[in-house]
Amino acid sequence: MVSNLKEFRSILKKFDEADLFDVFIVIGSWAVYLYQFILPNGGKLSSVRTLDLDLLVRDNHNSEKQTDVSVLMTDLGFNLIFDYYTGLYKFSNPNLEIEFLINQKGAVRLEQRL
Repeated sequence: MVSNLKEFRSILKKFDEADLFDVFIVIGSWAVYLYQFILPNGGKLSSVRTLDLDLLVRDNHNSEKQTDVSVLMTDLGFNLIFDYYTGLYKFSNPNLEIEFLINQKGAVRLEQRL
């Protein structure tokens, strides 16, 4: 787990340098990991981190920003792969897998259909 923590920090640093945190939000177990550093009782949260990092693309991001994320990711040693099971593109290396997720507007939950 130490190596994927190093990868995570490298990604955060690279995204910060490129001023991308107005475009992407860290979600999932890695977000919970970050809580321990910013919340008074965050140290009580589980620090379990998965081998995948989920980044949500914000709906209201500044579309004028032209940053090629694939260049940033390949500079960090990640390869672009296509996941045939989900139909999504991901960035992967031996220590970590990164998915960029988009909020599905109008998506209907199963409970709403019943």
